[in-house]
Amino acid sequence: MTANPFPRWKPGTAGLTQSQIDQWVSWYIGGLDNVTNWQMQTLSRLGFTGYYETVTPGSGTRPDVLTQTEQQNLSNDGTTGVGAVWDRYYAQLPGKTNVIAYISSVADQSGGNDSCQPADTTLPLTDDTMDAWSATRWITRIAAADHLLVGGENPGRGMPASLSSFETNTSSAGMMASAVRQARSCHFAVFYWAHDIDLWDGILPFTLYATMTGG
Repeated sequence: MTANPFPRWKPGTAGLTQSQIDQWVSWYIGGLDNVTNWQMQTLSRLGFTGYYETVTPGSGTRPDVLTQTEQQNLSNDGTTGVGAVWDRYYAQLPGKTNVIAYISSVADQSGGNDSCQPADTTLPLTDDTMDAWSATRWITRIAAADHLLVGGENPGRGMPASLSSFETNTSSAGMMASAVRQARSCHFAVFYWAHDIDLWDGILPFTLYATMTGG
């Protein structure tokens, strides 16, 4: 991990300009990139030649929101605090070969579970129009900017509990149908149903999943 550019500064306190705080954020997110890159390099040295699915839940802190919190010295910015600034994370990732931007919040009801559109890539990542987009559509746009494949999974049973009835809804308005629709419109390289045990324990029928995915 590279050296902290402002080791005496703490988030939530004054003392740095917004530009300096933004530099600090890049360093902080860079720590997560450092760990990811170390893991991938280690596995590659051990002979792994497959794809690396970097799990990125939710939407993270979007660019305009980050600007606002930087102006407030990153006070109470818990999302950035866990490193979830996904556009910067993927942009700074040193090695991008065989990396899949993996969305673990497919059909999480963000953005109305909207679908990706052909014109999405014409918008710059700083366009706040995308604040209304779902996590799936947003991270797919980030992946396109960094020339990455994209994949993902639904949130899983009880994550959170408020989505439980949506998850077990087997209609075209349920989580499974919404997730598969998003995966197709966003051209996922891979999609996983979380958790697959639900397809065998009576929560959801595997036959439905097979039909929806074309399996």
